[in-house]
Amino acid sequence: MRGARSLSRSTGAALALVALVAACRARPRERVLVLDDGVKMSADGRILSLASLDGYLASNPAWDGRAIALAGARGETVAFQVMV
Repeated sequence: MRGARSLSRSTGAALALVALVAACRARPRERVLVLDDGVKMSADGRILSLASLDGYLASNPAWDGRAIALAGARGETVAFQVMV
């Protein structure tokens, strides 16, 4: 039963995130960014990195521009960041 509860929480979180993205797309001024957990962003929206990450905001390992894609092993915690 514990696995089913964990799955339903994950599903609920994913649905909430999809609703957030859809709501922000309805308002063109709003911008939603999805980043993996290894990237830092400054308060003014610049990515803080020593390496060049050209095009990272449009598409990255966690975000293809339309949907969030996460993968992990059983029992592993997978993280990502949502910037609104």
